[in-house]
Amino acid sequence: MVGNRRVKIPGINQTGVPGAEQISLGAISSAASAKMQTNSALTKVVNDYQTKIVKAETDEEYSRLANGFSRDTSAAWQDIQDQDRVDANGAPTHGTMMEQYQSAHDKIAKDYSGRVKFNPNKGAFTQFSDQTLTRNIGAVRGEVGRRTIAHLSGAYEQSKIDLMQSPDGMLEFAETQQKALEVGLITAGKMATDFDSFQHEHHTNRIMSEFQAERDLGRGQEYLDGIELPPTFDEGERQQMADRMNADLRNDQILVDREIARVAREAKELEAKTMIAARKGKTLLESGRPLTEDQFSQINNTISQLTDPDNIEQMEISLDVYSNVQSLMSMTREERTVALNNSLEDITDNRDLIIKQSTQKAYRAIEQSIAADPHQAYLMYGGGEPIEKITKDNIAQSLATAQDNQIKVSAWIGEEAPPMSLSQLNDLKRIGVPALDDILTAYDKEEAEQVLNLLYKEDAGEMAVVGSLALQSDGEASYNAYLAGASALNANPDYKLTGKASLNNDTPRSLFYDATVGLFETSNTKAEKSMQLVADTIYIGLAEAAGLMAGDPEGLNVGLYEQAIKLAVGNIVDYGNNKILLPSRNMTLEQFKSTIDSLTMEQINEMGGFAEAGLIGRNGQPRTVTPESMLTNLKSGQAKLVQHSEFGQYQVYFGNRPVTNGETPPKIFILDLSEK
Repeated sequence: MVGNRRVKIPGINQTGVPGAEQISLGAISSAASAKMQTNSALTKVVNDYQTKIVKAETDEEYSRLANGFSRDTSAAWQDIQDQDRVDANGAPTHGTMMEQYQSAHDKIAKDYSGRVKFNPNKGAFTQFSDQTLTRNIGAVRGEVGRRTIAHLSGAYEQSKIDLMQSPDGMLEFAETQQKALEVGLITAGKMATDFDSFQHEHHTNRIMSEFQAERDLGRGQEYLDGIELPPTFDEGERQQMADRMNADLRNDQILVDREIARVAREAKELEAKTMIAARKGKTLLESGRPLTEDQFSQINNTISQLTDPDNIEQMEISLDVYSNVQSLMSMTREERTVALNNSLEDITDNRDLIIKQSTQKAYRAIEQSIAADPHQAYLMYGGGEPIEKITKDNIAQSLATAQDNQIKVSAWIGEEAPPMSLSQLNDLKRIGVPALDDILTAYDKEEAEQVLNLLYKEDAGEMAVVGSLALQSDGEASYNAYLAGASALNANPDYKLTGKASLNNDTPRSLFYDATVGLFETSNTKAEKSMQLVADTIYIGLAEAAGLMAGDPEGLNVGLYEQAIKLAVGNIVDYGNNKILLPSRNMTLEQFKSTIDSLTMEQINEMGGFAEAGLIGRNGQPRTVTPESMLTNLKSGQAKLVQHSEFGQYQVYFGNRPVTNGETPPKIFILDLSEK
C-alpha cells in the first residue's frame, strides 16, 4: 500500500483469491461445502481434546486428594497408636481408639471433600472415603482387640502379685480367674494350674509374714515350734520352710550377739574415754589452777558419766582438794603455812587424810612453780594478766608493764619477785645488746643487776657482761668500746676474729687464757667464754679506731688485745699465788695492798666479821685462830684471796679452808673492797 491507496497488482482479482475471476459458481459451491466439512472436523477435534483435558484434570484431582487423604488418615491412626497405653490414673486408653479414629477420619474427610472441584470426583471421593473408613475400622478394631487381650493378660498376671498379700487373696484370685475364663483369656487347664501355684505361694507368704511379725517381737522360735502347715505342703516343702525359718533365726542370733558385742565395746570405749577425761579433770583440779566455768562443766559432766563408786569418790576428793587450794591461794604465804600445818591435826578418817595430803601435794607443786617463775605462777594460780611479749618495738612499754606486774607478783608470793618472767627474759635475750639501753634506763643499778644476772643464767652471757660494764663505775669506756666494735663487726662481718692469730701464733683464746688463768672457777667456763666474746668485740672497735683493721695481714695485735681484755674483764693482777681483779681498772697493785694494810677490825665486822677457826698446829695439836689473828695474817699476805662475783669482792682462805662470818649459821665471809 502506498499512503491509503490500495495498489492493484496485475493478475490478482479484487476478491483477493488468485484466479477467482476464472472460477465458476459450481466450483465455488463445491469449495464451500468442502470448507464446511473441514470446519466440522476441526470442531470435533477441539471438542475431543477439551474432553481429554477435563478428564485428565479430574483424574489428577482424584489421585491427589485420594493420596493425601490416605496419607493423613494413616498419620492420624499412627498418632492414636503412639499414645500412652494407660492414662495418668493407670486406666487403659485403647477403649477410646475407635472413637478417636472415627472423629479424626470424619474431620479429614470433610476437609478433603471441600477441596473437590470436579463433579465426577465428588461421588467417587465419598465412596473412596467410606471404603477407607471401612478398611481402617477393621484395623482399629483388631488393634483394640489385641490391646484388650494384652491388658487383660497383664491385669491377670498382676492380680497374682497384688492378691498374693491379701488375706482373702485366694477367693479374689478365683473370681479373677473366672472372668478371664469367660472372655477366653485362659483355658480351664491353665485356670487350675495357676490356682494351685497361687494357693501354694499365698500360703507360703502368709506363713512367712506371720513368722516375720513374731520374729520382730522376739517370738520367732515359738512360732516355728507351733506352726501347722497346710496339707498341700509335702514333706520336702515342710522341711524347706523350716530350714528357711531356722536360718533367719540363726541370723537374728548372730545380729543380737553382734549388737551385744558392739554395745559392750562402745561401753568400754565410753568408759575408757570417761576415765581419760576423769584423769585429766583430776589433774586440773589438783593442779590448783583457777578453772573456767566451761572446765568445771566438763568435769561435772564427766563425773555424771562415771559408774564406779570408787572413781566417783576420787573425783569428789579432787573437788575438795581444789576448793582447799583455792582457799589457800587467797591467804598470805605465812597464813598458808600455818593452815597447812594445822590441817594435819584435824584428820577424822582416811578420806580426810587423802584430801589433806593431796592438798599439800598440790600446794607444793604451786610452790615449785613459784620458785621456777613467780610471774608465770601468778598467771596460772593467782589470776594474773597474760604476760606481754617483749619485742624490739615495745621494749620500754613492756619493761614498764613488767615493773608494775612485779609489784603484784611480790605481794602475791609475800616476798620480792624477780623483775620479769622467764619468757620475757628470753625475749630480751633474742633482742640482744640493743635492748640494754632500755634496760639500764628502766631500772636502777640494783634492779638492772638483777635483770643482767637473770640474763646470764639464761645463757645470755655476752649480753650480761656488756650490761655489767655499763653499770661499773669505770665501765663507760669499756661499754662504748664494745658498742663501737659491734657496729664495726655488723658493717664488716669479715672482721670476726675466728681463726685470727698474731705473728707469733698468739690467738684470742690463748691470750685470754694466759691473762685470766686461775681467775675464774674451773667450773665457770660460761663466764670465761662470755668475757672473751666481749673482749673480741672490743678489740675490733679498738683496731678500727687505731687504723688496724681486724683483718689486717699482719695479724692480731697482741698489745691491743691485752688492752681489750682489761676493758672487758678488769685490772687483773697476781696476788699471792693466784690472780684477782682489782676493785678498779685504775687502781694499781700497790694501792690495793695499801688498802688491805689499812683495814680495821671495825670494817671487818661491818662486812659480817670473822668467825674463830679451829686449826691443827705444826705440832699436830689443835689451836684456835682469833678474828684479830686472821686480820693480821691477811695484812701480812698470809691469807689467800679468791675472786668473788664482783669487782673488789673476795673470799678469804687460810690454808685450804674459807673463812666464815660471825652469823648463825655461818656463811662464807666476803671481803668487800668494791667502789660503791
